[in-house]
Amino acid sequence: MAWSNGLSVGCSFAELCCASKSESFVQRWYLQKKSLASGIKDFLQQHPQVELQRLFVSTKMVQRVMEQRRDPKLALLVTTGFQMWPGIRQVVKPNYFSIYPHRSQPLISTDLIFGITERINQKGEVITPVDSSELEFLVVKLKLAQISKVAVGFLHSQTNPINEIQVAEYFRKEGLTVLCSHEVNASNNEVARWWRAILNTYLVDDFMEQHQELKEALPENCEIHYWSSEGIFSERDHSRFFPSLFGNLEALRQQASRSQQSLTAQIHFGLEEFFIMSEGVQEVYLSDLGPIATTFPSHQLLSVQPLQRVEMSPWGCAHFSSQEIHSQSSSMIFGRGGAPSFLDLLFVVEQLPPIQGLIENVSMKMRTQILDSIILAEQHNKNRPQSIAQDLIQMACDLVAMDVGYFVKEDRVILSGELSTLFGKELQKRLPRKEFFIQKGHHRLESYAVSQGCQL
Repeated sequence: MAWSNGLSVGCSFAELCCASKSESFVQRWYLQKKSLASGIKDFLQQHPQVELQRLFVSTKMVQRVMEQRRDPKLALLVTTGFQMWPGIRQVVKPNYFSIYPHRSQPLISTDLIFGITERINQKGEVITPVDSSELEFLVVKLKLAQISKVAVGFLHSQTNPINEIQVAEYFRKEGLTVLCSHEVNASNNEVARWWRAILNTYLVDDFMEQHQELKEALPENCEIHYWSSEGIFSERDHSRFFPSLFGNLEALRQQASRSQQSLTAQIHFGLEEFFIMSEGVQEVYLSDLGPIATTFPSHQLLSVQPLQRVEMSPWGCAHFSSQEIHSQSSSMIFGRGGAPSFLDLLFVVEQLPPIQGLIENVSMKMRTQILDSIILAEQHNKNRPQSIAQDLIQMACDLVAMDVGYFVKEDRVILSGELSTLFGKELQKRLPRKEFFIQKGHHRLESYAVSQGCQL
């Protein structure tokens, strides 16, 4: 019996789906309560009939690592004279008018960006070759600083990578991990390619650590394949580590294509993200670090997210925070969030569906604390906190409906994800000219879409 096996690893939840032609099993667990490896082992003990010969994985590990911003212990080598380019292209936040604009914290220190005397022109002609004596001095300096990973980004390397290849070979012989900008998709945006090389290098240790955790939890003969927006890859292909951030998007897009849903719009209401799937692809991802060269499915995050914080506005009333949504900050119902989120509001008004892996981890004692925090966020409102929570939920549905009305031009819309039933009813009331259809059963789960990689 052939089994299709998919594992979706988010920032808060993991979800494993194993399906054959006659039966399917799905299990979801909260990663703060049960580790990735423990959840997989429990699943295999409960379902010994499942054959795990191949497992397709989508992972949000990239997002979690980028949010933590740990000391990267890596260096960037660029064409001399261009050491300041990555910092200059840092995104200014917030992206609307503010008297206190600031740039996001850089991922790599300017002290670890080194210029290499080399030059290739836009035609790919070598103007200045690499001097090996300069590399000899630099490798000693890096080893003294205990730097074990190097990203290389030279001008016009997408036209002629010879200088990058020479530098990479030299440092690899010295035992360093090296990734080059020419190894990613051919982009003429120099800084975007450099950031891609930096992030691929930065992710090596964490990606391999998660891969090792999977190997220890799975049967010895199980092959592990990872989803990315640039195709399915193995752990040996370091150049696709960053595009794995969009692996779930690519899996959902291809599932829709196989289901002949290309003529309809698709909106996903998962436990960690709400987004609209769009046709086409984008070639540069605009992160708070700056532009990153990667091809990924076009999509639009909705104005409200499941873990978006509720806080007091400058006018003294509760509203959804306009700050960036960090998936690491869980809901208060799990006993970890510092402020109520959209999921907390659903819990308070008893509209939170009994979703496997979620409801059993809910801390019932948090109900009073959530209500108290709503009162603090709405100091001038004399209504009961439950009424305030209901008003905020209606506000969230209004914001989502506005997004759908603006971004979705199709009349037929497919809804997927665990919270699709809740939003389906609300969207139909607000947008009666559109038809909303909810995917049934495990077909609306990210892990099921991921498992279909074996059909590619």
